[in-house]
Amino acid sequence: MITLIRGIVRVIPGADDGLETFHLISLATTNPNLLKASPGSVYGWYIYNNNASIRKVAFHNLKVVPTAGADVFMSLIIPPNSGANAFSTQGIKFSVGIGITTTTGVADSDVTPVGANDLDINIYYK
Repeated sequence: MITLIRGIVRVIPGADDGLETFHLISLATTNPNLLKASPGSVYGWYIYNNNASIRKVAFHNLKVVPTAGADVFMSLIIPPNSGANAFSTQGIKFSVGIGITTTTGVADSDVTPVGANDLDINIYYK
């Protein structure tokens, strides 16, 4: 709900407002997951890499469970033993659906699985 109070526009969340959340502690796979099988937007993430080497979270603009190394829409390279945190009120538009995979390499074509507990992934979407 949007209200105007003393000339200031404020957004006040209602009972049905807010973002969906996706949470995953990585398994020893490429962790293919479909967050949403229809158009949507990603508004932010907090991803922690618990490994001493880089890890990648790839986003896929698909309405089916993605395959690592194929149809990469965008990717996040997470530095060793650190996190990546971003949030935007605009969102990143996905015209078909929202999916993710995880790998150890930077290349879009990489299919090398991450290890169990390498990544703590939290994604905020609508």
